[in-house]
Amino acid sequence: MNRPYTSSIYNESLVVAKYIGYIGKDLTLFEVNDKNQTMKSYPIKPADVAEEHASKAKAQQHTAFNQVKIWTRH
Repeated sequence: MNRPYTSSIYNESLVVAKYIGYIGKDLTLFEVNDKNQTMKSYPIKPADVAEEHASKAKAQQHTAFNQVKIWTRH
């Protein structure tokens, strides 16, 4: 089971990108800062993201670098 994580310095304004990827059988969303450090992560359902992102994450599930970028701050 994948447990949610929140950094002690988490602030939504520091998040510059969001990725999804599988940890075991759990699809997980990662919010990262400009140093690519995970600020927050938590399990989600595939239906919570666009089908193209969910299917790409599923296809990459058993690879070493399986995260799929779903959002970038502009």
